[in-house]
Amino acid sequence: MMKRFILASLAVVLLLAGMGYLVYYRGIYVDFKPEVSVTANFRTQGKEIQYLDGDTWKTMEIRGVDLSSNIPGEAMLDFVPTYEDYTRWLEQIGEIGANTIRVYTVMAADFYEALYDYNTTKEKPLYLLQGLSVPDRANYGAEDIYQEEFVDLLLENGIKAVDVIHGNRAIELGDFTGTGWYQWDVSPLFAGSRMGQRHHRLYQ
Repeated sequence: MMKRFILASLAVVLLLAGMGYLVYYRGIYVDFKPEVSVTANFRTQGKEIQYLDGDTWKTMEIRGVDLSSNIPGEAMLDFVPTYEDYTRWLEQIGEIGANTIRVYTVMAADFYEALYDYNTTKEKPLYLLQGLSVPDRANYGAEDIYQEEFVDLLLENGIKAVDVIHGNRAIELGDFTGTGWYQWDVSPLFAGSRMGQRHHRLYQ
């Protein structure tokens, strides 16, 4: 009896571990509420950017600051800044009257934690413009942005960014991205995305 219990418990643990790996590391998504339509809190209307305030769309002005993943004296993709660094920078950005942060790639998990904490404790939040990066091997090897390898990598990085923004991803080895356990849902204040790596530019 004890042997069966141990085997059953082991099977459950392995099943949960496998499901966790597929969801958080591979980005597998199962829609348990297909009847619920996808909604967004931001949109463009002509040349205006609008946000949803209750049931009303209102025009907003983007007053943004670019935020980097590195600090002076360190390599660009080392993702050196800590939670404390991001917290201090976000405070300073809010103080100068900006309302939007733009990042060029998926940042380290500390950034999203700091942004979540800032936006849940401040009266005036900071919106997020999330960038997507494409590795050089595809960027310089592609004849145009519609080439299969380039599009596949862009879609893969886009899915990863969506999971990160919704706090539903784990990244161990980043390819032009940060790493960590992303568990903070910053999607309510996600204003849009931008893809760009050197000479390729694609705006949404």
